[in-house]
Amino acid sequence: MKRRSRSPSRSNVLSRNGWLNIVGGCCGTTPAHIRAMAAMVDGQPPRRDRARRRSWYCGIELVEASDDTRPLLVGERTNEVGSRAFKRLITEEKFEEATEIARAQVKNGAHVVDINLENTDRDELADIDRFYAKVIHKVKVPLMIDSTNPRAVERALSWCLGKSIINSINFEDGEEKFHQCCPW
Repeated sequence: MKRRSRSPSRSNVLSRNGWLNIVGGCCGTTPAHIRAMAAMVDGQPPRRDRARRRSWYCGIELVEASDDTRPLLVGERTNEVGSRAFKRLITEEKFEEATEIARAQVKNGAHVVDINLENTDRDELADIDRFYAKVIHKVKVPLMIDSTNPRAVERALSWCLGKSIINSINFEDGEEKFHQCCPW
C-alpha cells in the first residue's frame, strides 16, 4: 500500500489551528510516538471554547459530553482484544450471554459501551450482525464502535440507534483507511 505524504501532516494542521480536543495513544503506543505527539502540540493553542456547540451521543438515551457530566465512563469489557470472557462467549457464539456483559457495564455506571469484535479467527461482519442485533435491545446508552476495518465500522453504524462514537480510526497504515471511514 502506497502511503501518501503530506507536509505539514494533517494532525499538525489540526493542532496549529486549535482544532484538536485530545491527542494520545492507545494499546501498543510507544514512548517515542507519545514524545512525537507531545512535540507536535507543544506551544500550540488548545481548542477554543465554542459555548454554542454541545456534544450529544445517543443510543436510546442521550448522553451529553459537558463539564457537568465529566468524566464520561466507557465500558470496555465488550472487547475481544481486552476481555477473555467476552472473546470466549463470542467464539462459542453465545451472543445473548455476551450482551449481558454490556448490560452489566451500564448497570455499574458506564455512559457508553465500547464494542470490539475484531478477531482474526472469525468473520467480524457476521459477528457484528449477530451481536448488535441483540445488544441494541439490552442497553440504552450510546455505543462506541471499536474497529480498524472500514467495512466493519459501516456495518456497526447501520445497527446503531442515534449518534455513536467511532474508535480505533488511526494513521498506522497511512491515511487511506482513515479517509475510507471519514470521507470528508
